[in-house]
Amino acid sequence: MNYLLKKLIILLAFFLLPGILLLSRDPSEIKRSGKIYVGMTKDDINNINYPLAVEFARYLNVELVLVEITWEEAFMQNGKIPDDIETNPSQVYSPDIFKKVDIICSTFTIIEWRKKLFDFAKTLNSAELMVVLNDKSVINDFSDLKGKSIALMKGTTFESNMNLINQENNNLIKLILTETGSEAKEKLNNGEVFGIILDADEALNFNKQSNMKYRLALPVSPMSKTAWTVEKGNALKSEVEDFFRTIENNGVLNDLFKEKFNVSYTSYVEIISKNKRREKVHRDLDEIIKSGKLIVALR
Repeated sequence: MNYLLKKLIILLAFFLLPGILLLSRDPSEIKRSGKIYVGMTKDDINNINYPLAVEFARYLNVELVLVEITWEEAFMQNGKIPDDIETNPSQVYSPDIFKKVDIICSTFTIIEWRKKLFDFAKTLNSAELMVVLNDKSVINDFSDLKGKSIALMKGTTFESNMNLINQENNNLIKLILTETGSEAKEKLNNGEVFGIILDADEALNFNKQSNMKYRLALPVSPMSKTAWTVEKGNALKSEVEDFFRTIENNGVLNDLFKEKFNVSYTSYVEIISKNKRREKVHRDLDEIIKSGKLIVALR
């Protein structure tokens, strides 16, 4: 009787308390169970990640079970983030969060040290973007910003990228450094600056919430891929990347973007792929031979 009772308790724990068991499962297990446990922060629930996750669950033909998490939880082991996680190559582990979820559907930037913790499933194209008033001012190139004020959060890649761009334009762009992104947005709302710099997803949300009062002007960083994360070695990574290729090709991604941001994904990618910075090339003969390429100007 005791043996049967113990088995019953174990079975009940499996069905009723999934959060205490290892749930990071491969696609076949997820499909058999009929459910996928998705980790998301509060921000993710309110941005494009949520409708994309809903569509992904539909793609797998399973029910989405939302597990709200904090950003920090994605990196925790035994309830904390090791102090040297970014610098110590031996800090390799599977974060505790994969005991509760199959996948984290958040906007991850792919960084080398994070690859020690989980696998990245590439999702959307992204870039740091300049947002300006949706008026008739022409901005074809950074040279059109000379004399104009641009606000951006200090201590970020926004600052380093804009410093390089400004140097290429004889430091004629007025860079206004702020403590937070919210402060930069407030300056734009108050008309104190001509534009601000935001990450792509934040820029899209800000523009939509402002009733399209602003527009996406120029990318200030190269276009890259953001990602969702899965436990290392999990074949779910391939399923996610196949899913994104599918919805990009069949128009579903355009529809989701249009509904969320009032702009299609295709139009958005056209904007962030317009890298207006020209690489300066000054090489001697040895460098040209080593590269195997000769860059020639024609007119």
